[in-house]
Amino acid sequence: MENQEKTHKTWVWTSTENSREKQKLSVLAVVETIFFVLLTWFVAWYFDSYIHIVTAILIAPLLLLKTPKSIDEGIAAHRIFDWICHKPMLHNF
Repeated sequence: MENQEKTHKTWVWTSTENSREKQKLSVLAVVETIFFVLLTWFVAWYFDSYIHIVTAILIAPLLLLKTPKSIDEGIAAHRIFDWICHKPMLHNF
C-alpha cells in the first residue's frame, strides 16, 4: 500500500484556542471582517462622515498591542479626542 497522507484542513468554521494555536483560518472571522468593512464604508457614505474611520485609525494601533498599558493609553486618547470633538461651546455669537 502506498503511504497516504492525511489531508488536514487549513480552516475551521469558528475559532477556538486550539485552532488559533495551529494558525487555522476561521471562516466566521473572514465573513464578519468583510461584513463590517462594508458596513463601515456604507455608514461613511450614507452619513457623509468619516470621523468613525479616522478615530479607529488613530486608536487601533494602541489597542492592538494588547498590553494593559497600551489599552489604557488608547482609551485615554479616545476620551481626549471625544472631548475635543464634543466639548461645549464657551461663547455665544
